[in-house]
Amino acid sequence: MSETMTDFASMGEEEQLSALEAALIGDAGTPEKPEAAAAEGDTAPVETDPQEDEAEVEPAETPTIAPPHSWSKEDREVFTQLPPEAQEILTRRENERDAAVRRGQNEAAETRKERDLLVQERAFLAQQLAPAISNLTNTIQADYSPQRMQELAATDPGAWAKAMAEREGRIQQLNMLQAEQGRTADLMRQTEAEKLFEAMPEWRDPATFRAAATKHREVGEFLGFSRAEIDSTLDHRALRTLELARIGKEYLDAQKAPARKVAPPIPPRVIAPRQRTDSTATDNRSRNELIRIARSGTQDEQLAALANLL
Repeated sequence: MSETMTDFASMGEEEQLSALEAALIGDAGTPEKPEAAAAEGDTAPVETDPQEDEAEVEPAETPTIAPPHSWSKEDREVFTQLPPEAQEILTRRENERDAAVRRGQNEAAETRKERDLLVQERAFLAQQLAPAISNLTNTIQADYSPQRMQELAATDPGAWAKAMAEREGRIQQLNMLQAEQGRTADLMRQTEAEKLFEAMPEWRDPATFRAAATKHREVGEFLGFSRAEIDSTLDHRALRTLELARIGKEYLDAQKAPARKVAPPIPPRVIAPRQRTDSTATDNRSRNELIRIARSGTQDEQLAALANLL
């Protein structure tokens, strides 16, 4: 550095200017290395700790199982404290039970629907059977009366035999129609009883049903129905109406009844003890004297004592 300065000092003015210009041009043409590149070459790769990476990864949360909606608040609180495995088992069993209940309800509804359709068909058939039975009965009584059959038997045995065969056929038809009418009535009665018990389950008990029927007769007669009309009632809606009428009548009777007055308790009677008097003492002496005379006195003494008593 000192030698360069000495050489520069020994130069002339023009040489010095040329040397300075050359120095400036050389500095501008030489590119500078970026500090980032030097730093990049000198910097070593950063090593990470595997334990820190594992700590940063959070475990997946277990999905929460909601308790059954039909459970009480206390039971739901206990459900939340159970292990997840137990919660899954209980939830699965509850879902299976609910599915079975819904399946049973659907089947019962389908059965009731089929029953109602059958009852409607039977009711329509009963409407057709009643006039048919009435007409057939009238025909048998009119065309095959005992008097007519006797006349045919006396005048035309062949016609009588034919009429008897026809009569037997008509009677068989009548019996078939009446049997079908009975089966239809039994089915309708059973159906109405099922509907009644669905609405009033407590009436399935025979004793409860008999007690209700007795009260229904009383209410029905009070409303103007005859006992035969009440006993022949099959419609469950009519029986439920009688039950409502019974409840209303009992309520009105209770409102009309006068309030029962409770009499105040009667205080016990206190009897003062009897005081001993001279007359009492005298009576006791006389009684003792009479007892002595009755036991050991003479006959004259006994007669005298009896006279004093009389």
